[in-house]
Amino acid sequence: MIQKRVRGTAQRSAMTNWKDSPEANHSPMRKVSGSTIRPRQASSPYKSKWELQYSTVLDTELKVGAIKGWCYGGISFTLAKGQYHRIDFLIWHTNGQIELAQVKGYHKNMRAGIKGLKWAAQLHPWFVWTIKRWTGTAWDGDYVAI
Repeated sequence: MIQKRVRGTAQRSAMTNWKDSPEANHSPMRKVSGSTIRPRQASSPYKSKWELQYSTVLDTELKVGAIKGWCYGGISFTLAKGQYHRIDFLIWHTNGQIELAQVKGYHKNMRAGIKGLKWAAQLHPWFVWTIKRWTGTAWDGDYVAI
């Protein structure tokens, strides 16, 4: 059997580092702090626990027929050069209305967090824009004023 000898960095395999190998990403175990090995946590597609919780509400509404469908993320609006707004949930209501919902957790400066949302709502007024907040006992939804 004849083996071809490869020279130069451009001809080498792209996976020269163990972190880049498929085994690193799909291993059920991961190394944590020295020699401790713990099971790898399943990653969630949601960015926060509030988004995960709100998705269960939307699943329930879909099952009972209150909405036609929903999807998480997937749409990004260009506001200006280099500035974007990505929605959390797109909800398709039974009356044909499309709602773009933003889930917000608690933080001190709520005004700064919804600046991009209001800007996007002004540029695209044909959607219903809402902010969903968890009050501790139920979900509170507010319409975004244009």
